[in-house]
Amino acid sequence: MTRRGAAFPWPRCPYCHSANVVAVGEYACRECGTAIGPVLMPPATKEAPPPPPKYRLTMAALEQVDKRSVRWRYSEVVKMHLGKAAEVLGAEVAAVALDIFKRLAGLPGEVAEGYRGRFSVHSG
Repeated sequence: MTRRGAAFPWPRCPYCHSANVVAVGEYACRECGTAIGPVLMPPATKEAPPPPPKYRLTMAALEQVDKRSVRWRYSEVVKMHLGKAAEVLGAEVAAVALDIFKRLAGLPGEVAEGYRGRFSVHSG
């Protein structure tokens, strides 16, 4: 039996199935131009195993923590800007700004009342 007999079939391109494959250091298909690699094997895709249930629970908890921290950081930025605007525009605007801030932030009444000192305009 020849060297390219049944034990060594002529290589074929795994993409275009052409037998026009050259073996010069690496295998390459002359028809489609695909560089097959140093060993003539089609690429094997491996599917990642699904994450365990504990991973999904951990990620859900982290997303909730992240949402709360982002909401808190943005509320701090909004408080700062509302405080500056209230100082410039006066006490009436500060009261309206506080009311709008309470509605937008969805803060409970007693928490939002703690911000009233921040938005109040001091005369003197």
